[in-house]
Amino acid sequence: MKQLYHKEDLEKLKKEYKTGWWAAGILMALALAACIYLAVSAKTLTFRQHETAAILVFLLTGWLCLTGYYAFLDPIRRQTVHFENMLEKEPETLEGRVTLLKTWVRIPKSITVRDVLLEHEDGTAKRIRLNRKFAGDFPQKTMSMKLEVRSGYITGYGPAEDVKSSGAAENGKNSGAAENVKNSGAAEYD
Repeated sequence: MKQLYHKEDLEKLKKEYKTGWWAAGILMALALAACIYLAVSAKTLTFRQHETAAILVFLLTGWLCLTGYYAFLDPIRRQTVHFENMLEKEPETLEGRVTLLKTWVRIPKSITVRDVLLEHEDGTAKRIRLNRKFAGDFPQKTMSMKLEVRSGYITGYGPAEDVKSSGAAENGKNSGAAENVKNSGAAEYD
């Protein structure tokens, strides 16, 4: 079974996050140095030059800090928290016919996930979430698989050993339960 979450990846994310904060700290130190320089050189600059330089330094620093945090650090922080949660929880093994849906969901203050439909042998269907980071490597066609799931997220997958598919699924048609889950809306989960 291919595992998606590894402790080494978590350590790498933590290191990236720490490096990002060091870069932000250096940026803030440079902004503080620029402000000190402006305060010391106030006698050599006119009031208008001093005021314009101070405004530009503050605007540029604020923009860089906010952009850096929301574009780079916050996604790393969200992935780190998610990885920690996935590595702590106990796994559950599920088997059935798996279809990667086209639905993407951005969970507020969390990660972006892709919906996966798991159709059990008895015809019941369930939506499971797959971290967007792993969606490219996940099989794109419907197939029988064994999944390792933690808190509703796929953490591992592999070929199913004894999964029998229904005649409707073999013919490329979903059962009624699976069709209802597909049409039930992106934000609804079992």
